[in-house]
Amino acid sequence: MAGNFVQLHNHTHYSLLDGASKVPDLVKRVKELGMPAVGITDHGNMHGAYELWRAAVDSGVKPIIGIEAYVTPETARQDKTRVSWDTNWTPVPGHARNRDDVSGGGLITHLTMWAENDEGLVNLIKASSVANLEGRVMRYPRMDKEVLATYSKGVIASSGCPSGIIQTRLRLGQFDEALRAAGEFQDIFGKDNFYIELMDHGLSIESKVTGDLLTIGIPALRIISLSFLFAGYSIVCSSVFQALGHGVLSLLVSVVRQLMVLLPVAFLLSRASGLAAVWWAFPTAELFSLTLSTVFLRRVYLREIKFLASRSSRTQH
Repeated sequence: MAGNFVQLHNHTHYSLLDGASKVPDLVKRVKELGMPAVGITDHGNMHGAYELWRAAVDSGVKPIIGIEAYVTPETARQDKTRVSWDTNWTPVPGHARNRDDVSGGGLITHLTMWAENDEGLVNLIKASSVANLEGRVMRYPRMDKEVLATYSKGVIASSGCPSGIIQTRLRLGQFDEALRAAGEFQDIFGKDNFYIELMDHGLSIESKVTGDLLTIGIPALRIISLSFLFAGYSIVCSSVFQALGHGVLSLLVSVVRQLMVLLPVAFLLSRASGLAAVWWAFPTAELFSLTLSTVFLRRVYLREIKFLASRSSRTQH
């Protein structure tokens, strides 16, 4: 399977408190598994773009540069209001919000985007810059639909992880709203440049909306959201991330939890080549994943990557 699969959705160590895959190690592992290309989609930033491009090109692997963007819950990027889409939720002790509601306490949704060509690469960099300068709330640099529409040319997008707008609406039983959001994304990026992400990491938050995602009528991508390269990484790194984000006590709780149950295998590239059985029910999703990766394989980021390299060289000197 590895030779026919391209790992598009990767969180490297540039995804703070989330990813632990160092870029050189990621490219090395992709090469070992016989994958022809590799993507980078760090949360809210493109800091690893040049490093991935350099390492991938040097290894004979096609770099696919992208970002998993934080996007506002259909509000303006300057609006810091916490949003709830669940109008039927009754707060209970310890659960003021429905866990299926808008992520980040009502501040963010997610959207995955990749640069199809040079213009798309520049647009992603510009969109990321605007998000940091104008849309940041706490640690989230947020884009809104105005930013997405302004910098959509040359960009291929997908519905993102379970925190995406479409998946969130579906979990709340709002199919019509999910369908509307999907149509708006098609309008922004183009009908042929927007896909549905199908994920199965053994999490109920994913599986509960899979059927509805398939009925939306938009081509689906088989996606593995990768944060760790090997199983051992998940125990140590997840525990450290938990401690950094929530305190030392959470470190002890996290260690115990991770020792009892490892993260689902789909988060680990060490066994990505053995995931064929997981996706046997979605052959169309696999087909579109391969088709999309072929589109990327035909593209060469040249001019802008050289520009980034020259900038990096001048900064070092």
